[in-house]
Amino acid sequence: MFEVVARANIHQQQVVKLLKQRSRVHSSLVYQQARIATLEQHLCAHLYALLDVKRDELPSEILALVSALEILSDEQLNSEQLFAYYEQETSSADALALSNAIILLVSLLPSAYLENKLALTFEHSYLEETLYRNSQLLELLVHLAVPWPAEPLQVIRQSVLAEQFTPSLSVACLLFGQANVTTQELAKGYQHAQFSIAQASFVKGLIIDETNAKNALFNRFAKTPDVDEKATLLVLAGLSGDSRWIEPCIIFCQDYPEHTFNVLSHFQHKIFFNIFITLMAIAQTSDEAYRAWLLITNIPLLKKPQLQDHNNKHKQAGEQNLPNTDQAELHRQALLQQPGEKMLTGIEFSNNDAAQKLQGLQGKAVQHALLLSPVIDSAITLYSQQLSAISLKKIITQTPKSTRSDTNKHVIKGALHVA
Repeated sequence: MFEVVARANIHQQQVVKLLKQRSRVHSSLVYQQARIATLEQHLCAHLYALLDVKRDELPSEILALVSALEILSDEQLNSEQLFAYYEQETSSADALALSNAIILLVSLLPSAYLENKLALTFEHSYLEETLYRNSQLLELLVHLAVPWPAEPLQVIRQSVLAEQFTPSLSVACLLFGQANVTTQELAKGYQHAQFSIAQASFVKGLIIDETNAKNALFNRFAKTPDVDEKATLLVLAGLSGDSRWIEPCIIFCQDYPEHTFNVLSHFQHKIFFNIFITLMAIAQTSDEAYRAWLLITNIPLLKKPQLQDHNNKHKQAGEQNLPNTDQAELHRQALLQQPGEKMLTGIEFSNNDAAQKLQGLQGKAVQHALLLSPVIDSAITLYSQQLSAISLKKIITQTPKSTRSDTNKHVIKGALHVA
């Protein structure tokens, strides 16, 4: 008995440890896919080992995950039952924890299991009702292989544009990421008061309405007074490759240096590298700009003392070692001569070969680098969600459905123990 309890305690400790490690890895903009895949597989394996432990012996943070795995392991589970478990009253902390646990595990479990078990189809009336009330159920559905019908989604898009309800970013990307979205709808989305709608419209617009999307993005940035919104628009601007953003980006980062690293990490086009060099020469943005330079180019620079900084608005001028921008400029000129108009972690690539060149990497900067890839059908999902290793691989490779005849629990157990 004591041995069983000891093993259970070890599994619980590992679950807590792995959840913390996963959170730390996700906070990085780029990381190795193998690392997160192994971590997530081990997390699921330890949860699977806790299925036979009495529920009253589990701490609350683990209980929800084990309960969610138990639900998903049920061989008799169908989509209606899953929705009933998921869509409970979220005024209860326990119910909310279970819902969050279900959505986490759905993103981690093998896609073959989910697709074979939960083939989802909806009558139009049910789908419209669900979308109109913007149910939390939608946050689950975007992880599943749902054959979304085009016509009702177009009707719901019009309702969103008319401000009949406010979609989350995931729902907005679902609605505006459809193949039948029109440039007229996107034009309204670019100017929409709901920022989630504007973001989804800009991402889709950069794919199918490039010129208009670029102009609308520039205009919206100029008009909005909100600093966080401006920072997000600059992330989108980095995807655009539009050289008009060089000066606005430099000015914004000088005024709000705390946004420098995140913004520049998405300015992956080589034509933007002079932004990095300019900001590395300014005291208040130097450190963050250099961090972004290393993330993008993977080229270390020598440091040199900077005794005066006339551009320093935050009065940090004085003796400080700054990156050698002369050296950076030489590297910039050399990189411009190399093939590939973009770069990330020292890897040169273009939209056409991004999926191939960045294979093995993951993180938000990687997902954004893949957004404009013409070979990825569900690219807009890369913007709205921080994906698990399994989810990202599925989007990139479009892995066919499994033809295995194993039971659902065996599918889970076997896949979770593959390192």
